[in-house]
Amino acid sequence: MYHCRVLTATETTIDHRWRYNLYDPFWRLYRNREHGAVLISAHGERPVAAGECLLLPAWTRFSTRCTGSVRHTYLHFEVIGLPGAWIRDHCAMAVLPTREDWNGLLDALPLHRESQWSLHLKIQAMLCAAVALAIDHVDSRASAVEAASSGEREAISPVVRWIESHLADPLPVEALAQRSGFSRDHFTRIFTRAMGSSPARHVAERRIAAAAVRLLRSDDPIEDIAAAVGFANRYHFSRVFHRILGITPAAYRRQGRA
Repeated sequence: MYHCRVLTATETTIDHRWRYNLYDPFWRLYRNREHGAVLISAHGERPVAAGECLLLPAWTRFSTRCTGSVRHTYLHFEVIGLPGAWIRDHCAMAVLPTREDWNGLLDALPLHRESQWSLHLKIQAMLCAAVALAIDHVDSRASAVEAASSGEREAISPVVRWIESHLADPLPVEALAQRSGFSRDHFTRIFTRAMGSSPARHVAERRIAAAAVRLLRSDDPIEDIAAAVGFANRYHFSRVFHRILGITPAAYRRQGRA
């Protein structure tokens, strides 16, 4: 049920123009070859030391700045199946352990040819291991919540998978409950306990996450992207996108390509 999907894996050079306010539905892994980059979050400023690997969870709000010229390796990836609400509540920026095999993989980037099967699989394995380390460091209270809801999560997992593969279709709560075999009220209760958000909120976030990826990876018109993830028109899509990510789809696309 859980797996990583790599969206971007490459290296670039950043400088004083690396100034962004970021809030995304995907995870990030950063490694810089020189000092100079700084990440700013609600917890304060965090300089990125040369050579260290930083893992930034999805749904983490932060801004960036840089002095000088810094070679910047970055990977953007989704963790399919991990509840977004749980990530928001419990996961934090983490420094990953230094591993020669991981450094070797990062040195082999950019990742752009689909024929690089071995490298693709090794990168995915590295990212899954990095997320697992972050989850292992979650405090005991969050782990207890995870264990308590694991049975309910198993019960609704077929519906979660159905949502993921049918984002373009109407997904009313009544239809999801019917697919689960539970009453609407019981389904809503166990879904909310297991996933940390209501079915309607989960569907909206998964639609916006899928749209965000397409905005950054394709030149498709925003109207087409809206339809592909289940919105009746661009205007409704833009309102929901802005409500969840705090930015319009067009501005999000421009920022992601800067």
